[in-house]
Amino acid sequence: MGAVSIWLGVRNSRATYRAAQIKTLLDITSSHRDVWRQYASRPELANALSWDAEPDVMSEDEQQWLRELILHIAASFEAGRLGVLPSFDGIDDDVRQLMAKPLPRAVWRQMRPYQNRVFRDFIEARLAEADERHAGAQFGLPHSQRRVGGDPS
Repeated sequence: MGAVSIWLGVRNSRATYRAAQIKTLLDITSSHRDVWRQYASRPELANALSWDAEPDVMSEDEQQWLRELILHIAASFEAGRLGVLPSFDGIDDDVRQLMAKPLPRAVWRQMRPYQNRVFRDFIEARLAEADERHAGAQFGLPHSQRRVGGDPS
């Protein structure tokens, strides 16, 4: 009787853990969609990801959206670190490219002291990679120069 109880307990624990993983994935996906939907639907945010943006003239709307984006990344990072969210390829490159831009980098500097050490180290490592690999040169195509389904040239 004891072995059956243990087996049922393990089975239920696994099912509960799997359900938590699925819920977390759905929550993170919803957050991702909401953050990027704001960017796509609000023209006043277009400058937030521009390589030519000047942090000194950043609007409050841009700052707020970038804070939300960084908090979304922090939540996703922490969920992945805790094993509740599956790891996904490309996060290092995505974060490096985002945080290398002037406005996200400026907002990060404001938020940095309030983030946990592990996340801070992750972001700082991506910034160091961007500085080393690109020496301040832009990489990737700005949104205004992207062409859907075609060669960018």
